[in-house]
Amino acid sequence: MGIKKESVFIMAHCSNTGKPFYVRFDFAADNKWVMTYGIASQDKNEHQEGEAAKVDYKNFRIGPQFKCPYCKNGTIALCSCKAYACVGLDEKMMVCPTCGKKGWLSKLKKNISGSQGKSQ
Repeated sequence: MGIKKESVFIMAHCSNTGKPFYVRFDFAADNKWVMTYGIASQDKNEHQEGEAAKVDYKNFRIGPQFKCPYCKNGTIALCSCKAYACVGLDEKMMVCPTCGKKGWLSKLKKNISGSQGKSQ
């Protein structure tokens, strides 16, 4: 019995404030993952700790409503320290709010892992 794909949450940090937030991905009817919302805090009933799912980078898109809840950046990036941070859609460089490394942005090529949750 496999895990039903509904939604996945990953923790990220705002690149401007350093505050943590959750990125929600929902599995859409067209079999693609959609980065849907940036959520400042998470309702404990919204996901079950311990279950994991992966978002296939080749099979996801950014929903028009996605924004960092603090600075309104429109996407996320993965640092070499394995932390996610929000970035602007046209950003070319990033300073990681977790480790402080500065680097050029390139396309994310790995799967995004997070906790699986219940769709509402």
